[in-house]
Amino acid sequence: MKHLFLYLSLLFLSSCSLNKIVIGFASPIVDGGIVALFHETDAEFAKDAIAGQLKLLEGFLINDPENDVLLTHASMGFAAYALGFVEDTNPERAKAFYNRAKEYGFRVLRQYSDFKANENGSVEAFEASLQTFDKNDVPALFWSAISWGLWINLNMDSPKALAQLPRVEAMMKRVQVLEPTYFGGGADLFFGVIECVKPAFIGGDKEKGLKHFETAMKLSENDFQLTKAFMAQYYAPAVLDEELFDKWAKEVLNSGETKNPMNNLPNALAKRKIKYLQSQKDELF
Repeated sequence: MKHLFLYLSLLFLSSCSLNKIVIGFASPIVDGGIVALFHETDAEFAKDAIAGQLKLLEGFLINDPENDVLLTHASMGFAAYALGFVEDTNPERAKAFYNRAKEYGFRVLRQYSDFKANENGSVEAFEASLQTFDKNDVPALFWSAISWGLWINLNMDSPKALAQLPRVEAMMKRVQVLEPTYFGGGADLFFGVIECVKPAFIGGDKEKGLKHFETAMKLSENDFQLTKAFMAQYYAPAVLDEELFDKWAKEVLNSGETKNPMNNLPNALAKRKIKYLQSQKDELF
């Protein structure tokens, strides 16, 4: 019986190791799939492909739950899926995907003891723990923060949600320091949205938001049309400027090929979003 137990234990351990080896070989394929997805110019085709890729990632994570590369891809994927294909028509469903994306990202960040120890501490301690992260951590940091921030954006009527905003802002400020150009100037894009939707009594400033949007456009060399789509969605209605909305909508829809092929899908999603916003224009203004 003792030998049988030992044999089964070794078999189990070998199986776990084999699974991780297989996942290790598959990781470059997963990386390639992510790149191919962002190179896609057809938003509907991407929508059909992304759900299957996300379930494949989750399958890999069952066997290798601490794989930070796979966790970061999952965080990015669920956030992008919710933002690009779910939020506009089903915000409640999007909230669930944003929470899932945030949790995958946080599983990477919690591998750092300072962050794990201060995740639920004071805002000051939380912010100090972010100094542990360097440029290599930007993807996990950004996608965790953007997922959290987008969830908060869908819960702006909740004081409990608003109370979490300073932590997200601290994470995005760290991204700004480490890699301001990441995801088309994504940190400034985030701050542009937040400044436009945040109530004035807690510091929201629409003009400051516009400056962040403009900074994001400069950082992407005007190659990331999702920023203009968000300018049309958040800034133009906030200042009741329909002409500005129409101007930015036209620029997005008439935009041509990207300089960076990794912006293909974000730009396709920008056009998709603008078409949706145009159909909702009466409600926006």
